[in-house]
Amino acid sequence: MPDTKTAAALRPPRAEALLDVAAALLVEKGYSGLSFRSVASRAGVGIGNLQHYFPTRAALIHALLERTFEASVATLAGRPASDPDTDILAAISHVLEEQGRREPCVLFWELWALSAHDPEASAVMTGFYDRYVAHIAGLIRAARPEVEAEAAHRAGLLIAALLEGASLFRGHGRPADRLPAGFDTALVSLVRDIVSRA
Repeated sequence: MPDTKTAAALRPPRAEALLDVAAALLVEKGYSGLSFRSVASRAGVGIGNLQHYFPTRAALIHALLERTFEASVATLAGRPASDPDTDILAAISHVLEEQGRREPCVLFWELWALSAHDPEASAVMTGFYDRYVAHIAGLIRAARPEVEAEAAHRAGLLIAALLEGASLFRGHGRPADRLPAGFDTALVSLVRDIVSRA
């Protein structure tokens, strides 16, 4: 499991405040509203001050994703210890809960849109999802130590694709009546099946 405290502990409070501003702008105005000028203006700092912490827009996006990943893993780590099978289900439940919240959902939709047009953002998103899949694979191997790393990675990819795709249908602001009854239960069942077949 990645060390979830390292990057957050290394970021000074000013950098965290700048990330708060960047996240709010991305959610409010979309990826086209995320520029150094807009972040610096809203934060009340000069562009040079912003670039001191985040030299490029890609660095800013990377830090946003790193913080999101850290927060998710820290939330899971803060839950009462349980068996590895329950840890996988807790992780899935956490992702589904996050999809019901506006900020994380819109943040990712906007970052996906940005990565379609910006090669640096695309590279940062790829790195984020590599870590996301590796974390799921680690949970699978903790629950089923006999599973080889390659099989756990493949299962992690499938689960990540399933969960991320589900956000398009069940994410914040999506009409719940468009989903069949028991959608989330079926989703969790599919995840269990993927883990059991890994």
